[in-house]
Amino acid sequence: MVYTRMVKDAFSQIEEEEELMDFFEEHGADMGKMHETAYKKFMELLNALQRPGDEDGQEEKYSMKEVVEQYIRMNVPEKKKLSDYTLLQKLVKRYWPGETAIVNMQNRKEDISRKAMILLYLATEEFDQCEDEELYYFEDAEEDADTVLETRLEKMNLFLDSYGMNGLDPGNPFDFLVLYAMRTQEGDFASDRMSEALAVLFSEGSGKKEDKTGKDGEDQGKT
Repeated sequence: MVYTRMVKDAFSQIEEEEELMDFFEEHGADMGKMHETAYKKFMELLNALQRPGDEDGQEEKYSMKEVVEQYIRMNVPEKKKLSDYTLLQKLVKRYWPGETAIVNMQNRKEDISRKAMILLYLATEEFDQCEDEELYYFEDAEEDADTVLETRLEKMNLFLDSYGMNGLDPGNPFDFLVLYAMRTQEGDFASDRMSEALAVLFSEGSGKKEDKTGKDGEDQGKT
C-alpha cells in the first residue's frame, strides 16, 4: 500500500537536482498508485453500505440510488441551482456527492472527493471499528461525548491524511458539521446527527435571501 503522505514526505526532503532525480527513480513506479489507495478505501466503504448483510447472513445488494438516498444525501436538497441559498447553505452543499458523482467515482471517471470519503466514513461508523494498521487504534470504553469526539477526530484526521486529504477544519462549515455529528451520546449515530443538522440548515425558510437593505431574513438569522 502506497500512501500519498509517504511520497509527499520524501519529496519535501529534496533540495538538490540530483536528489530530485533520485526521487523519481525511487518513487516513479508509485506515482500511478496515488489515487489507488483512496479508490480502494472508497470502494470498501461503499460496498459495506451496498451489502450490509441481514440477520441470516444473506447478502442483499442495495442500488446506488438507495445507498445515496439512505446514507449520503442526508437531507441536502437535490436541486442544483444555488442562487436561492444562503452563503452557509452554498458552502455546505457545494460538491455534495449525488448518485451521478458516486457512480462516476466508482467507474473512475472522477477522482474520489474528500467530501465523499468523509460521508462514507460517517455512514459506516468506520472510526469505531477501524482495523487499519496505519491508523492508531483506540480501546473501546464508555466515554463522555467530548472524549468520544476527541478520539474520533484524531482517527478521522489520520484517515484523511492516509489518502493525502486535509484534516477537519472547524472554520470550514462542512467540517464543523462533521465535528458536531461525531460528538454523539451512547446509542446515537453520527450519520443521523449529521442528517438532523442538515435538515435544520436546509429547512423551509432557512434559505431566505438577504433583503434589499442587506439584512438577513429572520429565519436565516436563526439558522
